[in-house]
Amino acid sequence: MATSTTTGRVDLLAGADGRHLASATVPWTRQGLLGNSFEGYSALRLTADGLFVENVGRDFQRTTRYGVPGLRQLWDVRTPQAGGSLDCGPVLCVFQTYGMNAYDMATGALRWQRPGVTTAAPLGDGRIVVDGTQDSDPATQHYFLDAATGRVLVASGKAQPIYDWRSGGATAWLTSATADPPRRTAIAELVGSTVVLRGSVPEVLRDSCHSQDDVIACATADGRLEVLDTSPRS
Repeated sequence: MATSTTTGRVDLLAGADGRHLASATVPWTRQGLLGNSFEGYSALRLTADGLFVENVGRDFQRTTRYGVPGLRQLWDVRTPQAGGSLDCGPVLCVFQTYGMNAYDMATGALRWQRPGVTTAAPLGDGRIVVDGTQDSDPATQHYFLDAATGRVLVASGKAQPIYDWRSGGATAWLTSATADPPRRTAIAELVGSTVVLRGSVPEVLRDSCHSQDDVIACATADGRLEVLDTSPRS
């Protein structure tokens, strides 16, 4: 675990017994308001890839990565707008007003950019899913990308993606309304860059499906909960 003071002193502790592992002084933005003006904040994020220190102000965002357990600074990325960042596997996704930048997780170098992206989620196998536009129109597309290069693997069209965002599960699904027969929802699995139809269920509400491990749960149009077992059949 990592703790910090209000002046940026960070201590890294062993989660099992609280043993002190390392200390460092990191860049730190004092949180607060000056009158009615936002002054910024700092935050820590400890992951398997290291300790990330995020400093956000009115007109900047700075993300610094430190190695663990030694807390040696590995790289420092600065951008002119504050939109937050996310661990996207081989890259760090940094959100800006115009879209998203992807920085190499090992070196901090800019790998690729994608305009119009406001949200992203890692799938745990080198893929990420991002939204396609900056608006909330129901027809907004989602794209499945190769995280390392930004290459589009699949454009979902009007189909809605389902993925386990909490654990970064590698299985991703797509749901879409059927034309014939009507009032049903098709469910397809994204296998690599190929969409494979797995079946259909009674019509489900838009954006109502969630997945975890081998289970998909959806709210149906007639007020029921549809729970699907997606585990391989022997």
